[in-house]
Amino acid sequence: MTIIKKNTYPLIGLDFDGVLFDSAYEAYWVAESTALRFENFKSFDFKSFMMFRTRINQCRDFVRFYSLDKKNLSDDFLEKYEKNFQAIRATYMNKMGENYIKKFFPALDFFKRISHFLTSKPDQFCIISTRDESSIRQTLKLNNINLKGNIIGRETFIKYNSKSKSLRHLFGNDFKLKLYVDDIYEHCTDMKEVSEQVIQADWGYGELSSSAASYSRVSNLIKEICN
Repeated sequence: MTIIKKNTYPLIGLDFDGVLFDSAYEAYWVAESTALRFENFKSFDFKSFMMFRTRINQCRDFVRFYSLDKKNLSDDFLEKYEKNFQAIRATYMNKMGENYIKKFFPALDFFKRISHFLTSKPDQFCIISTRDESSIRQTLKLNNINLKGNIIGRETFIKYNSKSKSLRHLFGNDFKLKLYVDDIYEHCTDMKEVSEQVIQADWGYGELSSSAASYSRVSNLIKEICN
């Protein structure tokens, strides 16, 4: 992880999956491939998969839906599943390279609306995600965006088990964003203590709260902050 220098603190924090890029089919593809490595795991079609996608915060959460043996959900088993999931994802990414990103990470309309700010003012943004940092960087790079050290990925999240704690680890206990955007309500709640304003995206995968906002409204807020 890159250490951030003073005076380059970001103003806006963004989630990755479901907010900037649509990675739902990628998660489905990897989850189905991982299920083949375990006994008593079932399979889903994509439509059925998306019915419980809203309740997934980390890849290990897929076990609750795929496993037929609900008694065998120990921490060791979940860790084993997660390692297999991440290994399969890494193997596919290494084999397919840029084609993997092009196939599985189409940009969402929100990303298209704010991409010029991400390109022209990268220091004002950070990504806070439960996805591995490498695939985030590769996806952004393919879209001509370099946020340098302003990316918090799975590696940091699993250490602190919290997006807000991960952010404070990187930028300090007194640091606060002006705006944070996530599609998962639980993450939005967690981030309220480290951001002046937190908005749940109504275009992502999470179960929506009554205060969820459209990408049009959020992109206008970002425009106000960046200008």
